[in-house]
Order: sequence, then structure tokens, then C-alpha cells
Amino acid sequence: MEGVLCKLGRFQKFTKSQHYLRATSVHFGRWLIEGNPYVVLFDIGSAAWNLDRWKGEFWDASHIGIPYHDREANDALIFGSLTAWFLKELSDQLEDKPNIVAHFHEWQAGPGLILCRSRKLPVATIFTTHATLLGRYLCAASIDFYNHLEHSCSVDF
Repeated sequence: MEGVLCKLGRFQKFTKSQHYLRATSVHFGRWLIEGNPYVVLFDIGSAAWNLDRWKGEFWDASHIGIPYHDREANDALIFGSLTAWFLKELSDQLEDKPNIVAHFHEWQAGPGLILCRSRKLPVATIFTTHATLLGRYLCAASIDFYNHLEHSCSVDF
């Protein structure tokens, strides 16, 4: 990914929240694609020291355990915990209180969605997935997933 780092500007307050992250490396910039959108990049390796605490928080929120040696699941939890932290700070610190929509794509982003919902963050969430095992299981079981969404999801913001 090509990008350019930016000064935080109106997002300067996030640096004051670094006490939560300590030595975690977070970068803010612009993605060098059409429209030059802002991007926040988390170095999940620099936050791995929080993994045991975050596993406990995730268990408390979801009763989902993550095996000790499952690197992919551990990375997903670190990223999800950082994402939930960021979205909380964003919602707390922006004075104009805009509507925030967080798009969680694939299972690797799932922990962030679960943490946002369990913490009741004022963030609308979207979850998308491809034809992965989850999609295949839903199809094989003839589950009418889309017609049951209105009964299982709250779309209130």
C-alpha cells in the first residue's frame, strides 16, 4: 500500500489516548488512491503485549476462547481490540458527533465488531464475508440468512 503520513490535525487528541496503547505504533495518513482517503494503520505486532488482557476481555464479552498458539486468531483479536479502542476514541472526541459506520470485512475483523457491540459504542456496524466456510455452511444448511436479519439485528443508531 502506498501512502503518505499526515499530521493529525483535528485528530490530534488521539495522541493523548496513547496511554491505553503505550508503545503501540499507530500511523495516520492518506492512501495514495483516487480520492486520497484518510487511513489509520495499526502495527499489531507492537500491541501484542496486551494479548492476554484482551483475550480475557473478549472472553468476558463473548465467551469465545482463542487457543494460545493460533497466531491468525491472536492477530485478529489484537486488530479487533485496537479497532474498538480507536472507534471509542473517535466517538468520544469528535465534537460534532457525526454518524460513524464501521465496516468489518471477513472473520478476521469479527472481534472488533463483537467488542464494539458489547461495549455499546455509538457506531453502526456492517459485516461482510465472501464464500468462505461460513458462507458455505450457511448455504449447505439451507439457512435463509438474509430474510432473518431483521429479527436478529438492530439497525437503530
